[in-house]
Amino acid sequence: MEPGDKLHWLNIYSIADALGTNFRKDAKIGDAQFGIQANSLKPANLNYEVSAHNPNSIIDFISLYSIRVHGMYWDIQAEGKSCLGLIYREMHQRSLIEVS
Repeated sequence: MEPGDKLHWLNIYSIADALGTNFRKDAKIGDAQFGIQANSLKPANLNYEVSAHNPNSIIDFISLYSIRVHGMYWDIQAEGKSCLGLIYREMHQRSLIEVS
């Protein structure tokens, strides 16, 4: 039995996140190409860009934008945006949760 038979690994990532990974050999959005070490299980990649901002300017480099992005997946404000909706939809599609 493979770990993926019971385990669902969801990887939420942003291309702009310097501390995250897309489990690919490039910096593109897409399916994971590998997992961790010799394990055959690969995550389901769910891309979540916290803003449409293109982080390639010198200002972004100086302000450490690509590191700050790592803390932007969750918004503490009730009206804020977070990756939770993305996780919820994926779990529902995989029949891991039911909608009542």
